Parts: sequence; C-alpha cells; structure tokens
Amino acid sequence: MIVCTELGVGMGSEVPFRSVGNTLLLHESAVVEACNLKFAIEYRMKNMEAAAEALSDLPARMEEELDPVTLHNQAQTDSQWLAIKWTKRIGQHFLAN
Repeated sequence: MIVCTELGVGMGSEVPFRSVGNTLLLHESAVVEACNLKFAIEYRMKNMEAAAEALSDLPARMEEELDPVTLHNQAQTDSQWLAIKWTKRIGQHFLAN
C-alpha cells in the first residue's frame, strides 16, 4: 500500500477526519481514480473486503466534495454489506426456529 501523508492516502482511519478538499494536488495525483479502479477490480472479483479497503485508502473528503464515481462505489459497498448482514441475520433466524 502506498502512503501519501499530504493527501492522507493509505492512512485509513488512523488519523482524525480532515478533508483535503478537491485540490490541484489531488487532481494531478490521480489517486481518486486509482482507488476507484482498484475498487472496481476487487468488486468485480467479488472480493468485498479488498474493495472496501480500496475506498478506505481514498483521501478524506466531505460528502459534497466527492465525485460521482466514488459516491457510486460507496453505495455499492454499503448495499453489499447490508445484503450480507441481512442474509446472515435471516439465516440465523431460520436456524433458530
């Protein structure tokens, strides 16, 4: 994993949230595009844990600063985790009864 402290890349939740904004450095680095591409590859391979990790490597930005692709990928992750959670919960319910 590459760590870029200026943009908070690779820091995950190790540091308190502080938005880096949509700076020229962020744009020129193509870090957002790289993380979203990694997410897409892992998601396609059905490796949800690695896909979620790819999104956690993104620089911290406020929701209104996020690009459409990142928002879409976050929604995909959220819906997958909800589906997994509810499938397990329903399965446990049926096993208990």
